[in-house]
Amino acid sequence: MKSRIIILYLLCCTAFSLNGQNINGRISLGAYGFERFDSAGSSQSILHGAQSLYLNINQQKFSLRTSLSYESFSESSFGEDRLRLYTFHLEGRKLWDVFSFKLGRHSIFNGPATGLYDGISLKGTYSDFEANFHYGGVLPSYQKMKIAENFADNSVTAATLSYNFGGLLGVKAGYSAKNLKRPDYSVTRLDDQFNPITLLIKQNSNQFRYIFLDADFSPENLFAGLKTEYDLNISKLSKLEVQSDINVTDQIDAEAYILYREPTVRYNSIFSVFDYGNTFEGEIGFGYKFMPGFRLGANFAYINYKDDNSHRYGFSLTTEYGSLSYRGNGGYAGEMQSISLYLAKTFLEGLLTPSLGLALTDYKLSPDAETNNLTTLLGGVNIKPLKSLSFDLQMQYMNNKIYSNDLRLLIKANYWFNTNLGVL
Repeated sequence: MKSRIIILYLLCCTAFSLNGQNINGRISLGAYGFERFDSAGSSQSILHGAQSLYLNINQQKFSLRTSLSYESFSESSFGEDRLRLYTFHLEGRKLWDVFSFKLGRHSIFNGPATGLYDGISLKGTYSDFEANFHYGGVLPSYQKMKIAENFADNSVTAATLSYNFGGLLGVKAGYSAKNLKRPDYSVTRLDDQFNPITLLIKQNSNQFRYIFLDADFSPENLFAGLKTEYDLNISKLSKLEVQSDINVTDQIDAEAYILYREPTVRYNSIFSVFDYGNTFEGEIGFGYKFMPGFRLGANFAYINYKDDNSHRYGFSLTTEYGSLSYRGNGGYAGEMQSISLYLAKTFLEGLLTPSLGLALTDYKLSPDAETNNLTTLLGGVNIKPLKSLSFDLQMQYMNNKIYSNDLRLLIKANYWFNTNLGVL
């Protein structure tokens, strides 16, 4: 079955490209190696290989877009070889200057329904108004090259209507419904005479239904955004998010963030009987540019749970060569202190870009718990001999009480291509 799907996929690409005017994309080849310990003194070396393809075939207002990857492992006991199809869809843009569509496997950006689906998306624009409609099926596990079973029970339906006033004010209202059905299964139970019998458990589709409203206001030197989600199944406000960024002067900027969220509990799920509460989060931050390319930043956040609270804070120095930051957590979410450094610099007109990252972290779950230490180190280099070709080499090191002196190596090659073809 898989071979027939691959052949059909290649035929579609070939047929569309016969009259294609442009073909572009990227081919990546990578290998990731590490040593896995099954028990004390027993280990195996694992090599994880991954090849990926991004391919776009374009002709005027139409495009065939696809991305896929193939994963393989040197030890079959660790993982199985797997082909993943992330996107494969036909796209039409600005037909009659009004209508656009996507048909096939593609991403949907629609509030609670955001994700990757097999289906159709329609978009219409008129003046400052835009309308979107999406319908698709939830992908099968591991992004397999097939349509998910029970399409109607595992699908999403979403629609939005938005208005933009000269880039100054934007408003978007939408609706989304998502169905997820778990497979039926058999269990052994006792009848009235205490004899074991086999029962087939059939589960209903767990449905999420939301309406949402987003708005943003962005005059000069200011951005303010509002996002809300309302759960229609339980008739409660599910999410309220407010964000604001302002440039006080050319050197000073500030930001504020507020988040209220009701836990997402599946309708007609066993988890709905538990006692749960919402969370509230507020954060403020400031930045100071004391010279070109250099910025000092600070932020503080407070998180309130049903019966407890937590907080986090951070300080950072950002430069054109990298960043230095300090972060801390406290309260119900655990205690953590971390300092991290990242540096990168390009030499020889982009030929070489070495990079270095280091992080030292102390953490514990509660004030009376044992303190754990974590050290992580990244070292790598990007080599780009041609504009269309690059190579990456990275070493990853981690050391804590669970992973002692864990060393891993990543090697990757990327090739970009862009070809214009004449019309046959």
